[in-house]
Amino acid sequence: MINRRHLHRLLSLALLPLAFSQAGAQAPAPATVTLLNVSYDPTRELYVEFNQAFARHWKAKTGQDVVVKQSHGGSGKQTRAIIDGLDADVATLALAGDTDAKAKEFVKKLYENVPVLDTGARGSSITFAQRVQGDVFISWENEAYLAYLYSDEGQDIAGKHFYRPISPKAQAKYAKQFPKI
Repeated sequence: MINRRHLHRLLSLALLPLAFSQAGAQAPAPATVTLLNVSYDPTRELYVEFNQAFARHWKAKTGQDVVVKQSHGGSGKQTRAIIDGLDADVATLALAGDTDAKAKEFVKKLYENVPVLDTGARGSSITFAQRVQGDVFISWENEAYLAYLYSDEGQDIAGKHFYRPISPKAQAKYAKQFPKI
């Protein structure tokens, strides 16, 4: 989630390439994006390696540098910190009970306040920045981070750190360290 303090950076990322492409000029390299992953204690080492892999992936895909900061603590404590205002871009917590009810409540409240639900990132950027509708602009970098957890590399890193992967390839690679369920 990105609030108004991130607006200038987002507008630079979203609108400058469009302006340069229309003028026939080369767009400057996009600014570095910083994400905060709020997670539970045992995942610290997993996310050190995963964040490096994701940064390489994102740079190759978009040309943009991404820095992922980490906050680790007990799952319930981390959930409480987010509820109390910790500005997390992604939350990768352990206990469904810690997140499911609060996530559903949050999403419901969030959508009650959405004046326009655009179908794409460009339309959303224009609605927020030019039409000045909404208080918060939600970006897709955090969604790409979470989706990358399920990529072949993300699943391999999970298995390497003794978290049961779900991809067949990683399951086969790490089958010896996990009992069949």
